[in-house]
Amino acid sequence: MTHMTDRNRSQEKMAVAKIRFLVCGFLAIFISSGLCENTLFVLNAPKSVQFDSNAGPINVDEIQDVLTLSLGLSPSKDVKWSGLLAGNLFKRPKSSVLINIESNEGSALNPKHLASFPIAKEAIGFVETNYLMSSISTSFPTQEPILIDAAIDGQLFSLGSQYPNVFGNTPDSLDALLHSLVHGENSIIHNYEALSLNISKSSHLQFFSELQMLQNALEALTKNKAVVDDNVPDSMSFTLYGLRAIQLQHGPKSTEAKEASAVLESFLSQLSSGFMKLYDNNAVVMAVTTQRLPHFEHRMGRSILATDENPTKDSLNVFQRSEEFSAIFNIILWLSVILVLVVYATAYGMWYMDPGDTIIYRMTSQRIKMD
Repeated sequence: MTHMTDRNRSQEKMAVAKIRFLVCGFLAIFISSGLCENTLFVLNAPKSVQFDSNAGPINVDEIQDVLTLSLGLSPSKDVKWSGLLAGNLFKRPKSSVLINIESNEGSALNPKHLASFPIAKEAIGFVETNYLMSSISTSFPTQEPILIDAAIDGQLFSLGSQYPNVFGNTPDSLDALLHSLVHGENSIIHNYEALSLNISKSSHLQFFSELQMLQNALEALTKNKAVVDDNVPDSMSFTLYGLRAIQLQHGPKSTEAKEASAVLESFLSQLSSGFMKLYDNNAVVMAVTTQRLPHFEHRMGRSILATDENPTKDSLNVFQRSEEFSAIFNIILWLSVILVLVVYATAYGMWYMDPGDTIIYRMTSQRIKMD
């Protein structure tokens, strides 16, 4: 009897332990999903740069410093995140490549990666690389590293003006890019199957155009490999807005959004492999998913690919004048003209005034005679 009682008690303890484990696991998943909507993906990295997969969430403002440390440079501040492990100090990566991906909240983008880390929700947004690029320029003042910060929407078209010897043949306008998308041998559209996506729609065109420009940039660097075969680290930062544009137009759970996510995941895998091959398997390639927040909207520029079918005065970037502007302008203008003429006439008359015609001169003359 006593044996049965002890057995029942042990079973009850095991059941309670299982329940506690499940509750704790559920709470952990709930908390992590509530605090960490965005993700940092380490798509590729050399063996000299190791990451701790159990490091936990990272603040978005620490990602730039993590990249800076991985290149063997001093960070802008102390990094509290412990995910970057100590590597080989004498063999640093030749380049860092960062891709910011704006997506709708709750979208499940999961490209092929070496490691992934959630981003703390209280500090999300686009990853800045200004300090990283400034640090490279300061550390190598006599060299010319490749430093690209195409973080503003549409800035990918300016690569040719920044590095004409490397990106001079890349499309510099939407018309040139459209021809490359439709008739080019290496067109993104021909490489990926997406039956529901059509470049006749502005959001679809923006999505494919951004991917095409990234592919063109990689191909241009590959053809001019001599510019990266040096002892100076490079840094490249790109931001993709096309996925969220599709999600906003069709919904995050739509067929178009799912196909766009699948195309982007496959493209990121190929792009990462291309950069690794370019830098002889010695580059750090990362991708960050993020959602737009009101206090980060100043980072957004108007897309050169997006056009309004029926533009209005409010949608155009023009100065809006008040209805009373014309009247106020004419009043100020003609009042100023009249005042100038009055002052000029008064000064002219006083200058050529006859002393005998005014009481001022007569009074002054008499006082002098009396003295």
